[in-house]
Amino acid sequence: MMTESKKKNIYRRHFLEKVYKNNQLPLTDAGGRLMWIHRTLDHYESKSEQFLETRFTGTLQSLCRQFRMEIVVRKKVQDYRLKIRGLIASLRLGKLLNTPPDLKLEGDEHGFDSGFGSPLYTGASSRERVVRKDLLPACQACKTVVKTFKNGIERTKRSRFDGGDVDWEAKNMGKYSKSEIRFIEIQEHLCHEIVKGQEHCRNLAEQYEHHLEDWWFEQQDNEPDLHKFLCIDQAKACCPENYYGPNCDPCTGGAENPCGGHGRCKGSGTRKGNGKCECHAGYTGELCDTCTEGYYEGEPGPNGTRTCVACHPSCEGPCAEGGPKACKACKKGYRMNEELGCVDIDECIESEEPLCKDKMNTYCVNKEGSYDCTPCDFACNECTGEGPDKCVKCANNYILKDKTCVDAADEDDDEGEEYLPDDNGERWRELHILLARYATYFGLCVATLIIFKRSVSVASAIGLCVAVYIGFSEYTLSNWKDHTLTSTIRNVMSW
Repeated sequence: MMTESKKKNIYRRHFLEKVYKNNQLPLTDAGGRLMWIHRTLDHYESKSEQFLETRFTGTLQSLCRQFRMEIVVRKKVQDYRLKIRGLIASLRLGKLLNTPPDLKLEGDEHGFDSGFGSPLYTGASSRERVVRKDLLPACQACKTVVKTFKNGIERTKRSRFDGGDVDWEAKNMGKYSKSEIRFIEIQEHLCHEIVKGQEHCRNLAEQYEHHLEDWWFEQQDNEPDLHKFLCIDQAKACCPENYYGPNCDPCTGGAENPCGGHGRCKGSGTRKGNGKCECHAGYTGELCDTCTEGYYEGEPGPNGTRTCVACHPSCEGPCAEGGPKACKACKKGYRMNEELGCVDIDECIESEEPLCKDKMNTYCVNKEGSYDCTPCDFACNECTGEGPDKCVKCANNYILKDKTCVDAADEDDDEGEEYLPDDNGERWRELHILLARYATYFGLCVATLIIFKRSVSVASAIGLCVAVYIGFSEYTLSNWKDHTLTSTIRNVMSW
């Protein structure tokens, strides 16, 4: 008589043999590729519930012990016709067999799905787990697979036919466009361009491979929309837009115009959410058809729906229409005027005390409903407005000139420019000019003395002219920039 223990071993071995035979779980994985179990456990369908529970749990535990994995069942398994989706991911069996348990699979009545929380192995030497925050929501993950597959279609669209022969392309592209070669080329680069959730995308691409093959070779003409075929009809991860929940029910207000066009349906396009409206700013109510406080009812929309328009920024609370005159109360920073409604208060002028006294080196600038303390010009240590001409005190290294704070270093350079040459060459030039000037003076004096021997009156007149010339020259050269006469002469010369 066969013992219960022997029966368990037989059924466990039979299950493993069936899995290996169907190439669902190879014994070795030299390439480190992801491996998935997709098929339903029809083998156990005819067994009793108690027997199934024992065999099913025992089989999973056996697999986990073999591959050094830990499994936790959150809920009692009630449906035994299960698809074990993603039981083992990227196993390197030869290196994992002798390592302690460092993987953890969580399952419920819907099976064990590594696409939504299972471990992903990138190496065998370190313990790694998929962090839940790195996983994408079900619908978004499926959309990512569709997106990267479409990118592959576009990438391979003309990769083999870039010669420019239209007739030849029309003849040969028909063979290549839906060929297995092109499908493999697309598959090889799936998810390469994805940044967030790349591993998750690769896992799902592997899981959905048979659906992608079916669409590519059989259903592409009947259903050109890959998103609808894969994510909505096959994987059931998404719903059509404006539908939500496990059964893809219409959103509140109807699928044609959910939430009256003034809100977002929670869960729209996914198998999640409750279908209720999340209203846009200014709208409230179950159908987003009521205006909130601070908004008034405007002209009806294109479909006759109610529209809510924001009150004027100066209004506090409700208003009857647009503009400051329609305010029932004014916000802080405004006052009510009988003719104009809510008008701005210029705090900078009307305040009895300086508003920016606590903020050093700033001045007050009025704005609608309030004021700002703006930094003074860098030349000021205290100011009443913008610019160096509004300084009350000058900053360090600045001096007040013509009611404007200017850089003291620049002023010193201007004053000493003629007498403080920058280098030796400039000093020699200045000395040469000085000697030439005095030599000229000396020559004029000698000429006057020579003429004096011939004619005293003529020499006197010439001597007077020479004296005036020398005096005027020295006077203007020493005070060239500070006198009105020379300034006028310079202006005339420059003009």
